[in-house]
Amino acid sequence: MFDEEDEEVKKHTHEKNIVEIIVEKEDNLHLLEKHLLALMELPLAFLKQCKLISPNTKAQFINQMTLLTMMEDMNKRLAEGTFTQEMTSPVYTRNSVLMSLIHAKKLLL
Repeated sequence: MFDEEDEEVKKHTHEKNIVEIIVEKEDNLHLLEKHLLALMELPLAFLKQCKLISPNTKAQFINQMTLLTMMEDMNKRLAEGTFTQEMTSPVYTRNSVLMSLIHAKKLLL
């Protein structure tokens, strides 16, 4: 597999000039992010109540990997019999809502 540092590739490409520009968030973006985090609190509270997410976890630190790990844990507990089948649908629903809000936040930022 070739990458941009490979001599064969270098013969056919131009030199790059990469400049990093850091842009400050506008006030409206801070407000939208705050509202998204507030929306995340309700489904997150349910998952905390089910003991699938640590009670100390804040919405701003939830990401897709956290939710995927939580779902694996739920499936393991379901197989062990320490989690009820009736709770799976509400958990999936909250997980889906949180995934959507996390994605929206990522697009916003």
